[in-house]
Amino acid sequence: VLAQRGGCLGGGEIFVPEGTRTSRELDSRSTGTPVWTNAPTFEHDVFTFARVRYDKRPDGRRRGSGGWTTDLPDSDLNLSFRLQQMTSMRLDPDGRLIRLTDPELVRYPFLFLSAPGSLNLTAPEAEALRKHLLNGGFLLMDDFWGQNEWDNCEEVMKEVFPDRSFVELSLDHPVYHGVFEIKSKAQVANVGLGIRSEQT
Repeated sequence: VLAQRGGCLGGGEIFVPEGTRTSRELDSRSTGTPVWTNAPTFEHDVFTFARVRYDKRPDGRRRGSGGWTTDLPDSDLNLSFRLQQMTSMRLDPDGRLIRLTDPELVRYPFLFLSAPGSLNLTAPEAEALRKHLLNGGFLLMDDFWGQNEWDNCEEVMKEVFPDRSFVELSLDHPVYHGVFEIKSKAQVANVGLGIRSEQT
């Protein structure tokens, strides 16, 4: 599990009908997203950016201002396109929106979860995520603002792994020295949002 605090492309929540399966089915919320195709014989031999769809707490309690649709669909499709441009990977041009209890989850080793300050998981979802991660899955979480949102994410992830806690990775960790050499951890500042997040 990789969790990155802060950072947002500038797009709040939107309504996405339950049957929506891909990011491509949604209209761009900025200047449009690139379109590409893969060779017909390799249409399914691709990396797929899979975004986790989740519900907020049914009791109305929430610690975060965002939700699972933050920056959707532009961030998913733009990142996928750039990865295809800058690496030898072939990427799914549509992306995937998926619930943790979907039987197809096993087809997506990489999961992205946006705005975990609002995250809520049912017991079956927590169990499905635990199983997925223990079987080698990878989870990237992004877009936290302030301690309240971080606390919510930690609380929910304790339901997934009760015996584990987050640890900060130092810059000498191999994750920072893969395709690109990362020498510092940058934070995209949004002072106003940061101040407001500490007041909720």
